[in-house]
Amino acid sequence: MGEQEPTPSERAASLAAWYPDAAEAFRSVAADYGFDLDYSPESLVDVERLITEQFSGRRGKPKKKWHDLSGTTGAYVAEVILRNIGGVWGFETEFQAGGVQLPSGTWVFPLHKSRKRFEDGPGDDLVAYYSVIAASEADG
Repeated sequence: MGEQEPTPSERAASLAAWYPDAAEAFRSVAADYGFDLDYSPESLVDVERLITEQFSGRRGKPKKKWHDLSGTTGAYVAEVILRNIGGVWGFETEFQAGGVQLPSGTWVFPLHKSRKRFEDGPGDDLVAYYSVIAASEADG
């Protein structure tokens, strides 16, 4: 018999337990390249620089060998959101996806956004992503 699917609460708890260490792992990778990330919104500029300068090819898309970093990058972006805007990890059942529920009740999905950034390139800029979320929360 197969294992029972985890409940949304169990999935959210798993993400909440995983992401702090994953965010720190990304900070460690960034430090190896000379970037000192501090979980500020401004640090996302350095995240973009790191992706562009160290992980991307000539067309601006990260090389496939770096795609595994999208999870830890997304965990770092999530931690920036949580520390500066607020919210909680959860599992959004309609989309069947883990994400952050903001104080307004809006869901955002930094892990998915990070994966898109690594797959699709700079059109999925993480600085712009954060800016839109922050502006939306500020407007209430």
